Formats: sequence, C-alpha cells, structure tokens
Amino acid sequence: MTVYEECNIDRIMYLISWDRSESEQQEGLSMARKVSCLKAFCQPGCRDYSKDVWENCAVILCERSDEELEFYISDMLLWLEDLNWPGASQIQERLVQFQKVDMLAMWLNSWVPALKQLKKLTWLSFISVVLDNS
Repeated sequence: MTVYEECNIDRIMYLISWDRSESEQQEGLSMARKVSCLKAFCQPGCRDYSKDVWENCAVILCERSDEELEFYISDMLLWLEDLNWPGASQIQERLVQFQKVDMLAMWLNSWVPALKQLKKLTWLSFISVVLDNS
C-alpha cells in the first residue's frame, strides 16, 4: 500500500463519520495523523459527508501543533459561528491554547468589524472568548 492509499481523504472521511463503529473511527483518526494538508478537515461539507464528520475533524485539528494550524486559523474561526455544531467547542478551546498570540490576535481582530457590521453578535462573543483568553 502506498502513502497515498493510506492517506486517502475520502476513506478517512468515511471512517471518521459518527455512523461508523468506534474502531473504524479510531482507524480513520490514525490515518488522518499522516495527512499534512489539513484543509479537508476544516468543516467539510459535500454530498458524502458533512456534520457527521465534524466532531472527529475537530479532534484531528486539535491534535496538531500551532505551526501546523497557523494556515487554518481563519477556517477554524468559521466553526465558532455556532458552538452547537459538532466540534465547535473543541476548536474554540484549541484556539484559546494557541501560543502564537500575535498571529491569532491579527486574525481575530480582522474578523471583529465584519461580524459587528453583520450583527453576528453570538459569533462575535464566541470569538471574543478566544481573544480574551489569548
């Protein structure tokens, strides 16, 4: 089996769905640890998988280092629109723990005016928790 077969995103998504058994989900999480481009795990949504994989996608992202996540902060902030979404509270907590405070603050502060203008006050409050705790 090649590295590409081991890291097939569609296979991983199939395995990490909440519809799969615990052992299948663990297998998918293990496979996901070998994936270097994390974009596929940022709130994926398509015909074959959507919120059914978000909880495990959050697990995948939250296990990664700040250096690995710095390119995905904006994508992770999208998750904070609704803390009822699967994985949202884990993403919020991971962002609170993010050590590159200047980079995180830059992203958070760039979002604040737009959220205020759009009157997305709940979303703004969830982002503010991250900003306040950073």
